[in-house]
Amino acid sequence: MITRHCLKQQISLKHCLRVLEVHSPLSAMISERITIKTETQLKKFYAFWSSSLSDSTLRGLPDTEVLNLRNRMATIREILDVTTLPLIVDGDTGGHKQHFSLNVAMLERNGEHIYVVGKMVKK
Repeated sequence: MITRHCLKQQISLKHCLRVLEVHSPLSAMISERITIKTETQLKKFYAFWSSSLSDSTLRGLPDTEVLNLRNRMATIREILDVTTLPLIVDGDTGGHKQHFSLNVAMLERNGEHIYVVGKMVKK
């Protein structure tokens, strides 16, 4: 099993990691069980990626941060409840500057392992 510590270690060593986007508990369960057998090894995914784009699209919403963090956390919690791989969360712009540290704390309590912010926008 890949743990948060293993994921951080692999990133710090600058190893290439196989990460797959998941958008529901079912997609995470299927993805976690995928194994690719080569002549010399078995390959699996090291972690999952939770994208605001797929989370919004799944609900028929535009990817313009209409879906708030609490809604995203509900999906993320459902994914973490049925899988064991670490989860990397797409944080878009990070939200309002004043809310960023609170958002990170909420996500950490929820079990996310890495929070990626693409482009900070002053709001």
